[in-house]
Amino acid sequence: MIERIHTFDGAFRRASRHPDARDRTAPRPAAPVGAVLNPYAVYGEGEDMLRTKLQALSVGHLRKIIDAYGIAAPARGNRTTLTESIMSAVRSRPAA
Repeated sequence: MIERIHTFDGAFRRASRHPDARDRTAPRPAAPVGAVLNPYAVYGEGEDMLRTKLQALSVGHLRKIIDAYGIAAPARGNRTTLTESIMSAVRSRPAA
């Protein structure tokens, strides 16, 4: 058993010296990465186009759009309610 531990320890040291080894202690950004689309720009292509593109996104992507553009939305919403929140905000202010 001791030999096995030493073998893993040596493998870890060799792997961590490899030029492609990344620093795993680097801090991650606190803020979410930007939105995957600009709802105001897509709205220029038509309301149906925006709705179609929003419905294809995950709840996480919809949340990022909401956060990035300061759109009011329920704290706990599903894809449908978040899509409607974005649609409503874009309709009321069609230019960003």
